Amino acid sequence: MVAGLLNTLKYNRRWPAMARKSWSGGVVMSQWKMIVVAILCLLTAGVAKADDILLIGNDTSTAAAEYTKTGTFLGFLGPSGATGTAFDGAGHAYVAYGFGNVVRELDSLGNVLATIPINGPEDITFINNTLWVSRAFGSSGVTHIDLLGNVLGSFAAPFATGITTDGTFLYSSDGIGGSGVITQRLLDGTTTGLTISTGFGSNLSLGYDAVTDSFWMGGSSRIADFSRGGISLFATSSIPNFHDGIAAGNFNSPVPEPSSLLLLGTGLVGVAFKKRKVCRVS
Repeated sequence: MVAGLLNTLKYNRRWPAMARKSWSGGVVMSQWKMIVVAILCLLTAGVAKADDILLIGNDTSTAAAEYTKTGTFLGFLGPSGATGTAFDGAGHAYVAYGFGNVVRELDSLGNVLATIPINGPEDITFINNTLWVSRAFGSSGVTHIDLLGNVLGSFAAPFATGITTDGTFLYSSDGIGGSGVITQRLLDGTTTGLTISTGFGSNLSLGYDAVTDSFWMGGSSRIADFSRGGISLFATSSIPNFHDGIAAGNFNSPVPEPSSLLLLGTGLVGVAFKKRKVCRVS
């Protein structure tokens, strides 16, 4: 983006003659580039954080599907046959493939970056560079693995259990035969005694939303978002297929806060114009 704007300025006939003539002149060139970067920082200060999306696994029917949080389809991601989905908070997604007996790490374009073996993965969640994986394709329970597929732990669970984390605790749903109860667990899988009743029966997947501090649940052609008190915040029945995985997040790596970008942009403008003044005096 910066390079494109620089080229635009370089060849724009309306750009000040001094800037055009001295663009290749070293010192002045760097000053104008600094000004451009500063302007970009100021312009992007209010839009540093991108909107989150929902990444949904459709019971091996398609690739993982991207939706807005209001249920608008955006596109597919990666290979077909997706079940569970999770974001890692560092620009990547993890997608389970139940019949393929693998979990794959994907970038924002759907390219496969890594493949992790595990039998029958259903829903998944990512925490501390490890995965918790519920299993429903010829296997059962929820298994904790590292990113090489080595088993770190497990706990028993109903068929098609949803699994997610808020970074402090794990949460599991009661599966396709349940009534929509979410159970809080320690990171080793043991229960804490806290449950959340949502009434979302026959659920298949669970995903924590850090923006709203809420829980998304997926079932047959329907999804819903629930508060920690079990209150429905949003629901739609317009998304086809069984939803084995649902994750709320994005592919952005951490970005500076808008206030930091604003401060940086303002400072660069000041430095650039100060340098221009010094050059003119000398």
